[in-house]
Amino acid sequence: MYYSDHVYVNRYGTSTGEALLIGYCFDTRNAQKSQHEVVEMLLSSSTLIDELEYINGRYILLINRESGIFIYSDASQLQPLCYHGPTGTFASHDRLLAESLGENGISVSKRPGSLHTELDFTRFEEIFKVNPSLEIKVDDMSFRRIYPRTQLERVSVEETFEASRPYLEESRKWIRERGQDIFLTLTAGIDSRVSASLTRDFHESVEYLTYFTPRKFLATPMAKEIHRIDQSIAEQMKNNMGWNHSIVNLSDYKPDKQVASILEERFNSRHAYGLINYYRDEKGYKHALHIKSTVFGMGKADFKKSLDQSEETLDFYKKCVHGLPKNFEKNYDVEHEIENYFKRNLVEANVTKGRHYFDLFHLESRMGNWHSTLTLETDPEVDEFIFMNTRKMIDLMQQPGLRERRNFEFYKTIINHFWPVLLHFGINQEKNAYERARDKGMDDQRSIAIEGLVIHTDESMEIKHSEGNKYHIRPGDNRTKAENINYFTMRSSNEMPVKVSVKGLYSNPKGKGIIKVIIRSVDTHDVYDMTSLNEPLMLEVGPSSYTVMVLYNRDYDKKSWQEAGKLEIERL
Repeated sequence: MYYSDHVYVNRYGTSTGEALLIGYCFDTRNAQKSQHEVVEMLLSSSTLIDELEYINGRYILLINRESGIFIYSDASQLQPLCYHGPTGTFASHDRLLAESLGENGISVSKRPGSLHTELDFTRFEEIFKVNPSLEIKVDDMSFRRIYPRTQLERVSVEETFEASRPYLEESRKWIRERGQDIFLTLTAGIDSRVSASLTRDFHESVEYLTYFTPRKFLATPMAKEIHRIDQSIAEQMKNNMGWNHSIVNLSDYKPDKQVASILEERFNSRHAYGLINYYRDEKGYKHALHIKSTVFGMGKADFKKSLDQSEETLDFYKKCVHGLPKNFEKNYDVEHEIENYFKRNLVEANVTKGRHYFDLFHLESRMGNWHSTLTLETDPEVDEFIFMNTRKMIDLMQQPGLRERRNFEFYKTIINHFWPVLLHFGINQEKNAYERARDKGMDDQRSIAIEGLVIHTDESMEIKHSEGNKYHIRPGDNRTKAENINYFTMRSSNEMPVKVSVKGLYSNPKGKGIIKVIIRSVDTHDVYDMTSLNEPLMLEVGPSSYTVMVLYNRDYDKKSWQEAGKLEIERL
């Protein structure tokens, strides 16, 4: 193995074998564990793959045991690695590997064009990018899929947050104790806002950085508009948060043509060469910790709505492949190359185990290749860090339903808990929370009070006054799918309980078993069929909330099913 002086390389050994770690890692279950303890735990574990679910960082891990030599990476491969299958050789850079093979009499073919990070491609036909979800046995260059391994179940945003919180807390502890330069790149989007919220307790030691390319160099009107909004929101936060926030024009750090030519030869990316000069010359960084937010896309259901009805077939998976350049089909048979990608990366029907293949492909190709590759541009100046970069956290991000993910509800919950003021600033829009509420002519509350009874809904439910003390509550638009958790809460506004009637308005006997109503309190959990509530249910509601959920047994598209989920609530 050959490596440069600036690369972190550490060797470890126990009675069960040896390990070599390239990069850094930590255990999100216990930030107090040293890296030495973490790697020796992995090396000695009989459930290594289970343990890796919780290990964050930027690393390549080689394990040498009696059964062979195995390679693993962090969940999105922030520490890049590519391979040449016939010889079983690996390198961080595709060009480096191609030159090494050439020196040993093995030629590789250059792909047409300049850059290639689509699928698992590199710039060379015989060299591919390592997939972060696969284990590689080096002895015979065999591959085994280690993610996903378990079935993913739909879980509410609240439960997802509670499950995630311990891992986020431990990650914050780990950062605080690093003792190195720390900076966080910030845009107008939700992802970096979540990361920023998690730095609240140590924000004095963090530099918040927004960098941009001048608008005149941007290719499309949309890109220019995104740039304008990003800069506007960044300036709002800089002026109001009181933190150390730099807004940098990358054109001020652009390398000259000769240097740019060298970089283009060295790297299989052209993301932001100006950052190299900014980090190295302006800031003097060497292994500064760069808090990024790129993996967060896994929790936003970013695919188009035509892909909402996921299918566990290779034909459907092909529809989910993205990131192919416009000229890809000029040089390649698209269908053939995708099929070969599936074979190399062990993609078979039902591989997702309850996840959406668009997200899995995003992790393994867009993050594991495109993003992984561009991190080399600023190595060794910075080491990337992502709060969500474990397989456990990536699974948790995907648990909520489609609507919750597209509304960023899990991410907003994190921000609201750790640094709620950050929700005041617009997310991908200029207007702040007050301005948006003012323009709507309403505030952000969705609560009503009826003679001592308080009913609160979120956006999953619509509420409308009927007559007297009666209100009709039904699922909102596009909320009649099996994955939707539609709910509202009821409580008394003081210590005195109030009497409430809950009545279902759907009475078609053929619809029995389609819509369930769950009513929960501190002490009870009762399930009703909607049709059984034609006879009103009488409740005494005290200061502790009752939660009422309306759930469908499968997906329904007709508007009439929204009406069928309507309940009548009456304060008696």
